[in-house]
Amino acid sequence: MKLHAYLLFMLLLLSPVLAQVYEVEVRIDEELYITSVNTTVGAANPAVPGDRISHAVLISDQAGQILVQENYFISDSITMCTEDTCETLNQAPDTLLYVPYSPRGELLTIQDLNTGQEVTRTITHLSNYCGNNVCNLGDTASSCPEDCLSTIYYFEQESSLNWLWIAGLVVLLLLLLLFVMRRKPASPSQNQRVYGPDNWK
Repeated sequence: MKLHAYLLFMLLLLSPVLAQVYEVEVRIDEELYITSVNTTVGAANPAVPGDRISHAVLISDQAGQILVQENYFISDSITMCTEDTCETLNQAPDTLLYVPYSPRGELLTIQDLNTGQEVTRTITHLSNYCGNNVCNLGDTASSCPEDCLSTIYYFEQESSLNWLWIAGLVVLLLLLLLFVMRRKPASPSQNQRVYGPDNWK
């Protein structure tokens, strides 16, 4: 009983922290690159007051309205140390940013606050609202016909084409079989002697 109470208490503590977030993998190799963007369940990790910041991450909708704006620190170098010396490399490993999720987010932009450089990635496929042209999990043809009906029509159309190919192949095989069965056996040529009981004498 105590174990169940402890687990419930831990879930209550973590529930405000754990939420759906964007997992953004970035790299700085002279320029800034967004390697990948996915969604996961975790805790956002933006910079807090007092932290170093180098980049701003913005999530905006189709109209350009900013839905999420957070600051992060992305290192462009890494220091490797041995027992005697330390060496700074100009290329840092990939950095994972956990950005608060917005179901209406369609564009992710990362701005370098020092140079003004920015890079943008489309994230419409990760959005979750009716009208994003994606039949998301939970959307149905009745709850969101503008997204799901077009998807159903596409799959029905693709399925119909597959059945047409199969039907055509079956008809072709049947015609070939009919042609083979209807072929008459070759009659013996006039010069070929046929041996039978009459020739035994």
